[in-house]
Amino acid sequence: MSIENYILSPSSLNLFLKEPALWVMKYFYGIRGEGSIYTMRGKLVEDRVNQIIEGSQQYSFYKHCLSEILLDTDNIEIREQDLKDFEKWGNYAYNCLPKELNIHSIVSMQRHVKTVIKGVTVGGYIDYEYPECIVDLKTTNKLPIICSRGERKDMISKTKVDNVRQQVVYHLATKKTIKLLYVTPTDHLLYTITQRDIEEVMPSILEGIKKIKKCLTLKKEDAILHIQPEKTNSFYWTDKLREEARKIWNIK
Repeated sequence: MSIENYILSPSSLNLFLKEPALWVMKYFYGIRGEGSIYTMRGKLVEDRVNQIIEGSQQYSFYKHCLSEILLDTDNIEIREQDLKDFEKWGNYAYNCLPKELNIHSIVSMQRHVKTVIKGVTVGGYIDYEYPECIVDLKTTNKLPIICSRGERKDMISKTKVDNVRQQVVYHLATKKTIKLLYVTPTDHLLYTITQRDIEEVMPSILEGIKKIKKCLTLKKEDAILHIQPEKTNSFYWTDKLREEARKIWNIK
């Protein structure tokens, strides 16, 4: 695939910045990691929010999930009780959408947006688009921390840099204010991406795209020489991915 036809997703950019060898495995070899219950949880909670917005909440959420074939994805076992919990979580998440924004003014849900950065098209799907802003929903077991002192006062913890980087891409694509909505089953936090956030993550966005652009010009054989696994013990790696990496890079 040529650079001109390649669309880099924010999640793929984040993967490259965290684990470039996994990015090589995904792009050049088509090897993908196994799904997680957390990814599935986010999708199901969001699906419930969408169901309510669309006015179809009277239908069984369990039957809705079956009709969407959501239960058979990535070989993740989800019990009916899990779905009941996610349905409640989704009901709560819906009520956490910003009250100052009219829910009926939502322009779109899951709209694909893109922009060009350093000659590479970067794009993905935004959750809830209002005329004045975008709200991105994140399910979490624990709310992130807002810094209370120092040069990063009032900014979200750096542990959420991947989320911020993703939203900055969407800001560049839409020119709209971006709000991150973190929701646990009982609490929530709404964080607005600021100019300080943009300035903090832009260097990593530009550097990552620069390196990816170079990788896209390489052949598969050259790519595995150019980028090799440095460590395989982070949560990004599964036993399956480690085994595939050993085969590709001849790691003993």
